[in-house]
Amino acid sequence: MHRSLGKILAIKFDRLLTIKYHKSMIKEVVEYIEKNNMLQHGDKVVVGVSGGADSVCLLNVLYEIRKKYNLTLYVVHVNHGIRGTEALRDEQFVENMAKSMDVYYESRHVDVPNIAKELKQTEEEAGRICRYKIFDEICDSVGATKIAVAHNLNDNSETVLFNLFRGSKLKGLTGISPIRGKIIRPLLCCTRTQIEKYLSEKNVGYCVDSTNNDNEYSRNKIRLDLLPFIKEHINPKAEYNIASAASGLSEVYEYINAQAQDMYNQVVSQNILLNRAKELPKVLLKEVIRQWIDNNIGKLKDITGTHIEMVADLLENQVSKQINLPYNMTFVKTYKGIELHIFNEDNTIKTGEKSPANATSKDNKLSAGATANNKKLSNNIVKKENEVLVKDNILNSTAHFQLSLENQQLDRENIPDLVYTKWLDYDKINELTVRTKMAGDYIVINKKGGRKSLKKFFVDSKIPKETRDNILLLADGSEIVWIVGYRISEKYKVTKETKNILKIYLDARLYAVLKYNTDANVAQG
Repeated sequence: MHRSLGKILAIKFDRLLTIKYHKSMIKEVVEYIEKNNMLQHGDKVVVGVSGGADSVCLLNVLYEIRKKYNLTLYVVHVNHGIRGTEALRDEQFVENMAKSMDVYYESRHVDVPNIAKELKQTEEEAGRICRYKIFDEICDSVGATKIAVAHNLNDNSETVLFNLFRGSKLKGLTGISPIRGKIIRPLLCCTRTQIEKYLSEKNVGYCVDSTNNDNEYSRNKIRLDLLPFIKEHINPKAEYNIASAASGLSEVYEYINAQAQDMYNQVVSQNILLNRAKELPKVLLKEVIRQWIDNNIGKLKDITGTHIEMVADLLENQVSKQINLPYNMTFVKTYKGIELHIFNEDNTIKTGEKSPANATSKDNKLSAGATANNKKLSNNIVKKENEVLVKDNILNSTAHFQLSLENQQLDRENIPDLVYTKWLDYDKINELTVRTKMAGDYIVINKKGGRKSLKKFFVDSKIPKETRDNILLLADGSEIVWIVGYRISEKYKVTKETKNILKIYLDARLYAVLKYNTDANVAQG
């Protein structure tokens, strides 16, 4: 009898401790949510749930606090097509959990290995991109306001170390942000040990991803080998201290970032980082460069602190010096500053670039030592008068101009605005030649047929006299069809009435040579 009573009391005491721990953890998470203003009353939240401990804990915590914030939860699971039957097991587990909570559930299948191969990414990177894309899609489809993911304090410290080892500077050492747009991370204040204890005491199961124990992944090496070693031999609270340091650095970075934003428009003009940027403190200059790249590329994942330093140092170099960075970016020093050019895989400039000056490719670098050869090449091309591209309905592609007819493949009302590729109304062309300027040249400048002499166009466009002889023209008699690098005639533009479309592609490397020589002449003058 006494033994039974003792056993009952022990069970009740354990349950009391469990409730106390649950309340303590929930309180900690709620305080973190409030501190970072993550949730508002009535939020609809897409919850990414893989089936692992972290995401299962996240779902359970949000489910517990749903009434406090009047939350509507949408559980989303992504099967990456990597782990076969194990992945199917996880998917079924998450579905069953969502059903037991009576919350919305949706799963998506993606072939991450093939996507990674096609995009030349790691499976880890491709999987992350696919996940967030799916979260965004479902968020929009259900009208959700937030996307909750399950990063924890350990993930944060591991990320800081990973970024440190790969060469990141200040921004990379700020760790994982609690909020990024619609994405929130309510468990970022909790350790992995806390999460597992929470699940254990609530008797909530979860799936174990076998790849988490695969040391092939860099992050796994940090989690499985490095951090345990540091905690055992240096400081058992290492992950807390790393996360705390990251939080402090984040405050510093936010201040620097705000200052750089204020300076941005003063030192960046379209695709040019102006020479006056040299006057900025180095820390602000580097942040401006980061923002400049991010504004043009939309990501900074493969851009290290060393890359940023290289761009900053280019400001001190002589005209024509250049560097090539990830994402097919080329930075060229000009007399105005540093020009950024972003190339497609075929070496054409990406749509949206407004100035082709000094454009080049990673395989064709312009340098001071190559100037003589460049001038020789440009003279061979530019001075070759009346090179015929179109005559008697025959297209004559050359080494530098590629011509083709595109009648079905192109949306006539949404013609791309590219630097080196143009689309023209083929039926309006009589004879198309490549040449430089001649007396009597003109260009149609509006839809009503208004004309402007080429000379006046050069004057109005503030093109120096010294450079006008080197500007390449595509002409139909005295009528200019395309002033290469500037504009095409309104008369020859494609409209919805156009029957036959002529595509003309100019090798970007040729134009890089021509423009380089033009700018060099201006600088010397």
